[in-house]
Amino acid sequence: MLLSFSTTHGRQNTPSNEMTSPFSNYKKSTSNVNGAELWMITWLKHWNIGFGTTISSDIHISSTTFDKSVSFQDGYNDTYRFQWSINEYNGNPTQSHFTLRLPLYFNSKSSTGLFFYRRGFGAAILKGEDYTSKPKNQNLGIFYSRQITPKLKTTFSIGTANYELGATIGSLKSAWSGDPGYYHENDKKFIDIGTEMFLSGFSDSYTTYVVDVAYMIWGAIFAELHFSTHGKGGSISQFDYELGEYSEFGSITLDNPVTIDDSFVISIGIGIGY
Repeated sequence: MLLSFSTTHGRQNTPSNEMTSPFSNYKKSTSNVNGAELWMITWLKHWNIGFGTTISSDIHISSTTFDKSVSFQDGYNDTYRFQWSINEYNGNPTQSHFTLRLPLYFNSKSSTGLFFYRRGFGAAILKGEDYTSKPKNQNLGIFYSRQITPKLKTTFSIGTANYELGATIGSLKSAWSGDPGYYHENDKKFIDIGTEMFLSGFSDSYTTYVVDVAYMIWGAIFAELHFSTHGKGGSISQFDYELGEYSEFGSITLDNPVTIDDSFVISIGIGIGY
């Protein structure tokens, strides 16, 4: 995100002391009268997309067995049932991550913008009719990157994060032969047979801090070392039901929530972008 592109055949770089905004001076930024690279191309090259795996953390996830059969009645008093469960788990799951950084301002030495960081855990916990879900940790915030040497850059990020656990627990099945679906009385319309019921739960949000060090391997490809810290983890106890586009199907609170202890993460990865 920090390396500038060399100029050839009359191309000119943005001066290193002048910040470039993708939201201002659009015509000037995209000018190619003198053969300069289009602004949109330069901006897209400064996006960072990365993937990686955790090499050290104190993550620990625990859950206890929970089975639930839930039924809903529509405007015609037809009943539709769904079955889901929480698997028992107690351990340290494997982890992988995805990172996206979108620059709002950049020059040849530094950039700043929005970041999205998501970790997935290899622990199958929430189980539906034909789908099993693993917890995820998602982070959204702002970042600042700085080029240290032509090959080395560092990025500092701060944002908010939480844990998510959700799964499709089943699809709407006919209550009787020829059933057109679940009759939504307020909208006076049917929700079609086959529409999926989704169950989701989130932990409380907390502040997270991230430091990434990247080394440019070849062109725009880099290897990256990641460290993040955010205090202790959280718990997921309340789950909400959604049927298609409708979310007023209520919620359920577990007596024994899914707990996640997780205060630091060290991971390695590979990505693309300047």
